Amino acid sequence: MGNPHVSVDGAVAPREREMGVEASAAARQGARVADDGPPTALLAIATPATRTSTTTWLERAGLRTAFAANGPEVVELFQTLDPSIVVVDFSALDVDDCLVCTTLRRLPGGRDVPVVALCANNREVTLALEAGATDIVQPPISWPVVARRLKHLAVTARALRKFAETQSALEQVKDLADKARLRMQRLATTDHLTALPNRAAFDELLGHALARGRLSTGKVAVLYLNLDRFKDINAAMGRRGGNEVLRQVAERLRSCVERTDLVPWHQSGPRSAAVARLSGDEFTLMVTNVADREGTTRVASILLAALSEAFVVDSREVFVSPSIGIAISPANGEDEDTLVLHAEEAMYEAKRHGGGDYKFFDEVSGSAAKRKLKIDRSLRRSFEAGELEVYFQPVVALPTKAVVAAEALLRWFHPELGEVEPAEFVPIAEESGLMVPIGAWVLRDACRQLRQWLDAGLPRIRMSVNVSLCQLERGNFPAIVADVLAESDIDPALLELELSDRGVFRGDPDLRHKIEALAALGVRISVDDFGTGQSALAYLRRFPVNLLKIDKSYIAGITSNQDDAAITSAIIAMAHCLQLEVIAEGVETEEQRAFLSAHSCEEIQGYLIAGPMPERGFRDLLAGESRAAERLS
Repeated sequence: MGNPHVSVDGAVAPREREMGVEASAAARQGARVADDGPPTALLAIATPATRTSTTTWLERAGLRTAFAANGPEVVELFQTLDPSIVVVDFSALDVDDCLVCTTLRRLPGGRDVPVVALCANNREVTLALEAGATDIVQPPISWPVVARRLKHLAVTARALRKFAETQSALEQVKDLADKARLRMQRLATTDHLTALPNRAAFDELLGHALARGRLSTGKVAVLYLNLDRFKDINAAMGRRGGNEVLRQVAERLRSCVERTDLVPWHQSGPRSAAVARLSGDEFTLMVTNVADREGTTRVASILLAALSEAFVVDSREVFVSPSIGIAISPANGEDEDTLVLHAEEAMYEAKRHGGGDYKFFDEVSGSAAKRKLKIDRSLRRSFEAGELEVYFQPVVALPTKAVVAAEALLRWFHPELGEVEPAEFVPIAEESGLMVPIGAWVLRDACRQLRQWLDAGLPRIRMSVNVSLCQLERGNFPAIVADVLAESDIDPALLELELSDRGVFRGDPDLRHKIEALAALGVRISVDDFGTGQSALAYLRRFPVNLLKIDKSYIAGITSNQDDAAITSAIIAMAHCLQLEVIAEGVETEEQRAFLSAHSCEEIQGYLIAGPMPERGFRDLLAGESRAAERLS
């Protein structure tokens, strides 16, 4: 084979690096013989007679064979063929050639492959064993027996390697599964926006804290925090700006709970504080082992001070103020649900007194906060249970007296609370974000109902649907409208979307683009509650508006208050100059109808015609439309 020029003691010489010690495992794996084929024996045998005998008997035993002519070729073939056994003829080697075995052992996977040395005397046996040979074959050699022995070594080595690889793969799978499980746990217990614990994680922390608290005299306090008028921030800055404010609020709250002077702790027992984001702009804090009520007061004061400083978003200063409700265990509840519920009720009491302050649960003086909380908790369940209904109120044209539109109005009949007025539950739904799915359901149901009326041959009228600001801000509302139009197969010109004058028509480019996208669908855009918000008639020229609805607060006084009459007539005249149609809502008397008719108001709506009614009643009204006209004659 020639001298590979390496030393017997195993030190790496330049020639050893030449033989490929630094070869990558990737190259070796890339040319691996298929696992389902016969094992491969790499033979480093110089004597032709020995090579022939070895080849013949190994192949009869069921092994593939490959030959290497010299030391570097042994290394190269070892990496490309990935043999299951190596047979080296030490009888034909110089003294240093034995290190080819040592070199193989340094290669990736080389320690797992048996190396069998063919030795002629004890000296070669010694050299082979020192070099790391697995087995020795000495003359006289019975090749039928030796071949079976080598086959057994090769098969066993390959099986062991497969087992090791399987074990390694299982370990990798287990490691990946552990990482995935930890990630799922984090996702399940962490709020994605603020990286704070979410409600599930907070409930678990609070449950453990209350269990420990029962074993000590320390108290556990829960502080329920809600940002006052946060929807105004969303309205002014858009959802992205609002989210950035929430992230910064979370950071300040996290800094507060990490303060060592946050609260005077009780003398004994474990001490801890934690903050979580429940949803929207609502956060909770838990403080364990509180010494007294004054300690909790200090926590609330620290929170108020921390959030009173300006937040900077896109180089703009934003100010927020929180309302904080406080409940302390065991006096205000001994389980997590009760304690959080009472803290939330106290928070609503703080809001009722103007916000920007804190209230303890035992300071809740009335039922208003409890009712709001009950509505908030019941609304989602009622929506999912189908307890919400859509009523319809007719809109009549002047002077034809014909029903030209129906306004879809949401109604809620609660099993315990009775009928809950929209003015009471809609703002709560908007604050919680529930108005987004509710609004989409009302839109879909109203269009479906219009399709049924048209299919029944009833008069062709418009369907008017109110759209909340939060529906425009969150998600792709124009796409939802397009889907509903396609589902119901109605003319887009028959769908009228009412956008409130309160906050919608302002300088937010995103809202303007969405309103333009709605108009591009062919639907009509009306401004509801005109005169109560910030819109000016000249400003509305920038938006694709078709109609104005004069707020009922002006209509109520047009026959008794000169200012209301002057404002109403001016709105009608200026709207006509901008080629906008006008609807007067809240018309209840014949005198009001006559005034509006005299000032060329196109349409009216109110109890003079009819109030909101279930679908069956409105269907009957359409079918006998002449009866409605008689009431106006």
